[in-house]
Amino acid sequence: MNDEEKKELFISAFTVASKCLNSVTQYYCFKWDNQSFGLTEHKWKQYVGAFKNLTDSDDSSRDDVPVVDLYSTKLQGTEIIDSQHILNLIGEKTTVEGDNQTINDEVLRLINEEIEDLSNLGKDQQSKLLKRFVDKVLVPGEIPAGVRIDDEFNKWKKIFTV
Repeated sequence: MNDEEKKELFISAFTVASKCLNSVTQYYCFKWDNQSFGLTEHKWKQYVGAFKNLTDSDDSSRDDVPVVDLYSTKLQGTEIIDSQHILNLIGEKTTVEGDNQTINDEVLRLINEEIEDLSNLGKDQQSKLLKRFVDKVLVPGEIPAGVRIDDEFNKWKKIFTV
């Protein structure tokens, strides 16, 4: 079986599971139950992410697939992983050396894990942009002290994506 066959098999299986979940969530008492469903909510979000990453969002032939967004069912003690969450994490974890902000290897590892999780949750393009920002601007220490990380990211993004 080649990669294209595996991709189509995954998309087919995901479509069936997503339609079943869509039916279940229509009930007003719906609550995620790891044991009953046989997987965690986070794992389901990763499957949703894989589906989104594998299918082009502009592909109108996939419009009939109901992708149930469970972000409204935030789990106790967890964060919703998005670009702003990662930028906030970076801002909290940077230190100032001389005139610039920097991070150590352990913080870089944590940030890269969060970026990978963002990609796994279907935000592959956002994660690639964040990863490039981290590698090209943050790691080399090019962010001046006292500048907000998200402001610097937005400024960089405008220049980079032109």
